[in-house]
Amino acid sequence: MRGFVVAVVLLAAALYARGELSNEQKQKIKDYITDCISETDIDREVVDQAHRGMFQDDDKLPEFSLCMSKKMGFRDDSNRIRVDVVKEKISEFVEDDNLAKEIFENCFVEKSTPEESALESFKCFQRRTPDHFSFL
Repeated sequence: MRGFVVAVVLLAAALYARGELSNEQKQKIKDYITDCISETDIDREVVDQAHRGMFQDDDKLPEFSLCMSKKMGFRDDSNRIRVDVVKEKISEFVEDDNLAKEIFENCFVEKSTPEESALESFKCFQRRTPDHFSFL
């Protein structure tokens, strides 16, 4: 299964900075992807292309990104970034404190809408670690 996950930024950082995700984590991510594709009715090809760094101008892509962010627990019921959760996850998966700080400060910035924020978070992470999600 191929796809991309905005809110898995922190888990993907594990692949980049420390190595492997557990099989359980991988399956959970795949399930979230499937759920969010279904919930947002986004074309699977749009998701696959975004995973490869080719972002189409599709109205459903920001919605998909927000869905993933919420399923991962990185946004609260009001769609605000849960700073404490994000920082905790970064510290669990990224050994390099400078990289963790860079990811948080640059990739978790509120934009004009929660959907735009979630999409921009993924794009930011994609630029910093283009070889992530090899298991999808």
